Amino acid sequence: MTNDMNSVPLRNRPVVGDVRSLRGLAILVQALLVAWIPFGIAAFAANLSQRSLLHRIVEDPVGVRWSEVLADRDRVDLLNQVFLGLLALTAIAFIAWFAVAYSNLDAFGVDRGYSTGWAVYGWLVPFLCWWRPKQLADEIWQTVDVANGGRPERQPRSPLVWSWWAAWVACTVVALFATRGSSDDATTIDEALTSNLWYSVRAVFFVVAAVLAIFVVRTITRAQRLDVGSRAIES
Repeated sequence: MTNDMNSVPLRNRPVVGDVRSLRGLAILVQALLVAWIPFGIAAFAANLSQRSLLHRIVEDPVGVRWSEVLADRDRVDLLNQVFLGLLALTAIAFIAWFAVAYSNLDAFGVDRGYSTGWAVYGWLVPFLCWWRPKQLADEIWQTVDVANGGRPERQPRSPLVWSWWAAWVACTVVALFATRGSSDDATTIDEALTSNLWYSVRAVFFVVAAVLAIFVVRTITRAQRLDVGSRAIES
């Protein structure tokens, strides 16, 4: 007989912890993620309008009213403020949900490769934030496998998690380019058009990342239901 915990049938394993409910945080996170869809559509439409205005300035500068330029500037400023506010709220809620989901690994018998604190500051450490949260997300995904009858020692790889993370990295890269090439700093129409393009791409990528994140949050939250967790830790 072996003392290796991984050799013990799942239904005979002892309780190793409590499952903390993700439901409340998941509802909040998903609501914020859903808000990115209309925001992204509005931002993309505003960028198209701005692009049209820039082309008109090139083709017929006399025909462009100053009020149109001011209106476009005010619209862009408002969208940027909403973007920053929505990003901050979503980040806080998502990281809180992520931290609780990671803390539940013990209850599902999944070995954690890192301390629970990494579920928070792994997102905040420069450079490390590009891959550490993905490593933790892979471990969290193991609870989905356990809830579906898999064994805790397995390390399944999820195309959904990979797609979400790729979209999120793309968002951050594009956002950096958009910020560095801000239209406020543009000195020529060509530079303003380039900046406009980056902001348009940013809007699209944030919508894609938000939609994928909704499925990630929903799948993991369902897997970590209290009843499923109770069966996992008692079985």
